[in-house]
Amino acid sequence: MTDAYLFDIDSLVSEHDRLLQKEAADRAILDTIEFPDTTALGAKLVEWANNGFVDGFSIFSITVDPPSLCSDGVNRRLFDYIAYVSNSTIGEKMQRLTSKLKGMTVQCSYSGNEVTFHVFKV
Repeated sequence: MTDAYLFDIDSLVSEHDRLLQKEAADRAILDTIEFPDTTALGAKLVEWANNGFVDGFSIFSITVDPPSLCSDGVNRRLFDYIAYVSNSTIGEKMQRLTSKLKGMTVQCSYSGNEVTFHVFKV
């Protein structure tokens, strides 16, 4: 009969490293809010203009799936997780993007873990 361990230090370190990697990948996704692909964003803004500058035109979406526990052991919902991994609220990120768009403002909506960004003419 072999003794089975309840926990293994190597698997704990592996799990923690996996969480840190996920948080880093999510941080990179969140960085695209204020540093979007300018070619793709430009194309969406031209499409918006071609549609008569309708309010709330969708310009891009991101999906962020918070883990059940973050690397610090805390369970966070979507917007708290976003603030945790990026050290910035989604509102602050949208303000920084808006500051780069003359005559426009950006707001978001969400469904589940998908956040969609919309543009409005000021």
